[in-house]
Amino acid sequence: LAQRGRALALLDRPDAAAAALQLAADLFAVQDNAVGAAAVALARSELAAARGDPTTALALAQRSAEAFAGARQAEGQLRADLACAQAWLSLGDLVQAESCFAACLDRARDLRILPPQVRALTGQGLVAKQTGRRALAQAAFEAAAALFEDQRRTLCGDELRHAWLTDHLRPYRELLALALAPEAGADADAATVLLQLERVRARSLGERLSGAVPHETNPELPQLRGRLNWLYRRLRKVQEEGGESQALMDELRVTERHLLEGLRRERLLADTTATVAGGDDAVDLLALRQALGAQDALVEYGVSGDELFACVVRRDGIQLVRHLADWPGAQEAAQSLRFQIETLRHGSAPVARHLPRLEARASQRLQQLHSLLWAPLAGALAGCGRVLIVPHALLASLPFAALHDGQGPIGAHLQMALVPSARVALHGLLHPAPAGAAARARALVLGESTQLPQAGSE
Repeated sequence: LAQRGRALALLDRPDAAAAALQLAADLFAVQDNAVGAAAVALARSELAAARGDPTTALALAQRSAEAFAGARQAEGQLRADLACAQAWLSLGDLVQAESCFAACLDRARDLRILPPQVRALTGQGLVAKQTGRRALAQAAFEAAAALFEDQRRTLCGDELRHAWLTDHLRPYRELLALALAPEAGADADAATVLLQLERVRARSLGERLSGAVPHETNPELPQLRGRLNWLYRRLRKVQEEGGESQALMDELRVTERHLLEGLRRERLLADTTATVAGGDDAVDLLALRQALGAQDALVEYGVSGDELFACVVRRDGIQLVRHLADWPGAQEAAQSLRFQIETLRHGSAPVARHLPRLEARASQRLQQLHSLLWAPLAGALAGCGRVLIVPHALLASLPFAALHDGQGPIGAHLQMALVPSARVALHGLLHPAPAGAAARARALVLGESTQLPQAGSE
């Protein structure tokens, strides 16, 4: 029931999640299982925090921390205390939050548990940001991101997600927000913003495409990683059931040390550091600019808070175009266009008599999106004949070439292509496809037929 509650919360069904967690709490109480009850209280605390109720979240987290402490479950207590710190932060008690995050960081380092260290560092950065200590906030977010990168390389998979509603992209997004809001009196630097935006995008892609592990020559490393993943799962289960966990904890720490040492040796022997999908290295902006032609441009969209902005890369420089649109409004416009397009998912025959009206509505939506996403970039894209577009989230589903300026679609006079990131765009520009008949002789075509009814025949 406790795990079902977590699953329902992740499925965005908070009422059903709360009901399952309450049943789990009742059953643990009948069993007089203090550790199980503490684990459920922590899960309910995190759910309350996600629903915007920090007062309830704090009360549940404090109850969980006391129960874990009474059972001498150090890691559980640490996770509960982190939830307390986050609740204090949400309630605006920055002094209490800062003290709690600092204490959690010290204990996490003593216990040598990495994920809570990332959460504590991120929390310290958020407190510093809210109290106007920009340099301290930047340092804390950078430390959190670096630590997360280290553990991600070492421990691929869900075992990193000790807090089931934790946003692992938070330090990256906060660094982007800092780049967009420089010191008083200064303008945001377009290159810095683009680099931070690429870090968010690379990590987001990496999270979705993870499962790729760097090539390793030592055959013991996959076995160690598999054993470590099992130990994480087993330890969590034993702790939540109130069983004895010290032996598992000891084996986990020994296995972690062996794996880290093995990976250190691998990196020393390798010519280059392997990276998982998405990449960790910053995109070379100078190389990107040099790879673009005089009439080429790359447009990378980004979001910070509710602001949709864009970075435009040309051979002669990089421009940052702020406040293109309110992001919720842009999402609503994109969803409205998708709704109009999908009226034809079963062909035009069922809606034949409504086609003129549907066409008019689609044209209206395309013009609306043009005014939101494209018209503000007119100055930065002057003289362009080819544009590479790095969309953000829902924007990836839009037919950009069909955006309408009132006279016609922009694809009528521009070559356009979508790319997942600036780094991928640079790779494509530096490694163009071979030309000639031989290159066109063979093709591999993939179609997702549940969304595209004609993909099979095509």
